[in-house]
Amino acid sequence: MSKFAKWECPHCRQHIEYPTEGAGTEIGCPGCGVSITLPPTLSDAEFEAELKKIKDEHEQRLADLAKKEEILNSNPNLNLCKTCSGIVAASAEFCVHCGQKWPALHITCGHCGSVDIELVTVEDTSSLFVTPSIAGAIASALFEAVRAKPKLYAVCQTCGRSLEING
Repeated sequence: MSKFAKWECPHCRQHIEYPTEGAGTEIGCPGCGVSITLPPTLSDAEFEAELKKIKDEHEQRLADLAKKEEILNSNPNLNLCKTCSGIVAASAEFCVHCGQKWPALHITCGHCGSVDIELVTVEDTSSLFVTPSIAGAIASALFEAVRAKPKLYAVCQTCGRSLEING
């Protein structure tokens, strides 16, 4: 009697049950019809080894976080980066580990409430070609003075609305 494995189609999330001998076979998803390859299954020993590895990694992360918490509690001039969990000086502008602007911006869309926000900088990259004369130099200086400065927008990835941050 063959064993059965369960899997979820990555396209439509349809649950698929298949015999373990079918692992690696390409089929059409019964839900959406997209061609998918059934993933390999693990033996009981392989599953236990994988589970132990995941548990060990989790325990190591908890131990690392406990060490970081101890360091943070003993030094009030340090903070934990919200992006990579690295230790960052409280006065830093950027995380030295991942480059995240410190402190991280937490923006919520006022229209739909989503926190899936992308920051976009828009610059005026137009230029003025002038003749090499005193009048050309003055025109170039005036153009540069009135040219729009870079603007930062927060664009909601859910509803598409944008909000100018520095205006």
